[in-house]
Amino acid sequence: MFSLRSVTKDVTAPYSAVEAFAYDHFLGDPAAAAMAVSFDSFVGDARDVLDVGAGGGQGVVFVADRHADARVTALDLSPVLVDRAQKRLAKFGPRARAVVGSAMALPFADASFDAVWSMASLKHWPDKLQGLREIVRVLKPGGRLCVVEVDRGCHV
Repeated sequence: MFSLRSVTKDVTAPYSAVEAFAYDHFLGDPAAAAMAVSFDSFVGDARDVLDVGAGGGQGVVFVADRHADARVTALDLSPVLVDRAQKRLAKFGPRARAVVGSAMALPFADASFDAVWSMASLKHWPDKLQGLREIVRVLKPGGRLCVVEVDRGCHV
């Protein structure tokens, strides 16, 4: 049974199907639209970009649409949201992918990405410092990093 209490009980757990639907249909598009201008300047000429906690991939789709030379990766803990992201990214072919994974142990080699961002995902990480270490590990030297959390209850 769905209740607000079930949504807030463990914010580090993967989203349920109901939570994934709600995020994907009510929050994903407005969040990506609000960040659109920032995404453009942040990505710049980056070739390999990663979104940690990408949800349904709306932000990565925006980047792929606007930056034809970029290879984009959406990572999320929720298999349901990764499936939605894969469907959205299919039109970009091999330069776009969505993968299930945790910020706690990113499934990528060291120095894999020119730009890494995470928007409103930090609150879901059980160990925030470990997640930040992982992002820095996969970021190329001199790469761009942006982590934004708007939940005032989230502390690092």
